[in-house]
Amino acid sequence: MPVVDIIGAAGLTRVGRRRRWSKERGQQFVEMWSGDPVAVNTAFNGYVNNPFIDEVSFNLEGGTPRLELVYADSSDDGESEETTLALNSVWELLPQDLYRDIRAFQTFNQAADQTKLEDTRKFFEEAHSGNGPHNADGAPYTTYLNILRRGQSEYVRTTAILQQSIAVSKRSTIAANWLGVDEAWKIDGEAGSPSPPAELIGSVAAMDEADSTKKQWLKRGPVERQINRYQYSISQQWWYARRWSKTFYNGDDEADNP
Repeated sequence: MPVVDIIGAAGLTRVGRRRRWSKERGQQFVEMWSGDPVAVNTAFNGYVNNPFIDEVSFNLEGGTPRLELVYADSSDDGESEETTLALNSVWELLPQDLYRDIRAFQTFNQAADQTKLEDTRKFFEEAHSGNGPHNADGAPYTTYLNILRRGQSEYVRTTAILQQSIAVSKRSTIAANWLGVDEAWKIDGEAGSPSPPAELIGSVAAMDEADSTKKQWLKRGPVERQINRYQYSISQQWWYARRWSKTFYNGDDEADNP
């Protein structure tokens, strides 16, 4: 039974109604009802722990008994609009440190003789002194040995995360999205891909090596978190990389992207 019918049966009159929204709680609707003290108190007691009401308060200020009801994501009375993922999401572009093995750096990958690099690594691991087995060849082998001796096995780069978050009530029809998790996506509006606002897309396009024609965003599993007794948040992340492997993440099918 809709909330308005229940309250009407209690002999109350609706005297006000408003919508409100916050990042923490999402969209809510607030209704104010008035009646005699006994009717308001009875209604208050009836709505405590009611699964269809998120907050209820009994206000006697000014001598006029008021009942205030708060409920989220509801369109039971045919007047309100439900929270939607497209309209109510909050988007963020976040920096993230990415640690990679130094053999992935361009100086030490395809441009270098991998057999000589491996000889150099074994030379270091076996704690030999001296300039290494390929000192006569110079860089990158001497550079690689010097880096290993400084205790570095990784290097750091700044990458980016697109994060979409939305606050919903426990009655919301919005659900966590598992479509295409662990796969690389373009920002192109396809179902499962990220769809940030235009302002963030401009920031994304300015990133180093960003290419809107390539699958540069790896979708991660959703995070669901309870905010309070009646509200939850759902968030999803997409991680940026210049390229995501075709084999592992269904990245771009290119000759140099195994």
